[in-house]
Amino acid sequence: MPERHSVDFERISFNVISDEGRATITLQFPSPSGGSTSRELIAIKPILKAIEGRYGVGIKGRLDRGNSGAVSPLALPSRSKPHPEAPDVLCYEMGVKPGERMDSVLANFLNFLRQQPGYRRTFGSPLDRDQMPSGGRDVPSADISKDAGDMLRQMFKRRG
Repeated sequence: MPERHSVDFERISFNVISDEGRATITLQFPSPSGGSTSRELIAIKPILKAIEGRYGVGIKGRLDRGNSGAVSPLALPSRSKPHPEAPDVLCYEMGVKPGERMDSVLANFLNFLRQQPGYRRTFGSPLDRDQMPSGGRDVPSADISKDAGDMLRQMFKRRG
């Protein structure tokens, strides 16, 4: 069953869809024909460049992985392509290499995105069942001790 996450950056938002059956992680961006502005298109380039630097076969990616002895768990496409059912969406489909676990590759990839400049938040089901949902609040509550107690009660209910 495909799993969907939405990632928000300062200038752009996009979907990350993991499909364990197809062994792919697909990024879905707004395409130029979909009415997106040139600012959004300019915002896509640094994200793709960072991904290619980390997971690609280029010199920078090989040097980064060579220092740690790691091998890239993803096979990157040569370019993005339009979505087969929605022409206003660009898809960047990365293959998960055989022998790699989808959940660990996805968690690693989402953590990598969190470290990129301009990252704001990720929406979607938490990868860790013990991770508490944020509740979508940006403003802290006036009673922090009550919120902490509520969170502990929820954690104990899940464990029990």
